[in-house]
Formats: sequence, C-alpha cells, structure tokens
Amino acid sequence: MKTLFLIAGLLFSMTTFGQSHGSVSGTIIDMEMNGDPMLFANVELKGTSWSTQTNLNGNFEIGDIVPGTYILAIGFPGYESVEVPVAVEKNKIVEVHSELRAKSIDVGTLLQAERVSKTKIPVLVSSSSK
Repeated sequence: MKTLFLIAGLLFSMTTFGQSHGSVSGTIIDMEMNGDPMLFANVELKGTSWSTQTNLNGNFEIGDIVPGTYILAIGFPGYESVEVPVAVEKNKIVEVHSELRAKSIDVGTLLQAERVSKTKIPVLVSSSSK
C-alpha cells in the first residue's frame, strides 16, 4: 500500500512541476447593453485550434496553451470583431478584458449599391394569354 501511495505521489508531483503551458482568461462585455456581459461570444487564438465561447457572465478561459505570442480574436454575429495580441508565458494566466460594439452600417452605401444592381440586372417579364 505504501508503494502505491509513493508511486501516485511521484506521478502527481511530476505532472504538477512539469507543466510548461499557460492560459488566457478574461471577460467580454457588450457595449450596446451598457456594459452587460457578452453571452456566447466566440474567442479563439488565431491560427490554432484553441477556441471557446464566453459563459453567461461573459467570462472565458483557454488553458494548456504552449507559450508564445498569439492574436486573440473575439467575435459575435452583428458586432465588430476585436483582435488582441497576447503573450502566453509558462505557468502564467494572461487576463484579457475587452468589449464588443455593434457593427455600423452606412445606409447611403447600401442604397447606392442597390440602385446600381437594379440598373445592371435585366428583368425578364413574361406574359401569358388564356
């Protein structure tokens, strides 16, 4: 029994001291809702498979990241995307607090594009007689 505890203790200590990864965590807020938490926003480290979504409190955490410099991309449909550079260090947590704002739409440009597309597309009208 002593041997089992000794082996378990050694394995646990090796995994605890052998960790050479970091993590990124933080909070995303919705500026359109007066700073309320941004629910289910997408958070990812660009160019990697590390990604997550914010929870009901606007919090997120991505763990077990190899140390290095990354771009944290934050997005939500209908909102402007935000990119934040982060430097992940061994055995450290990088805290990121950011905010998302709704996309602005230039109505004049949309109307101009609509007029151009209507003038360039020929309309075929068919008539049928009974």
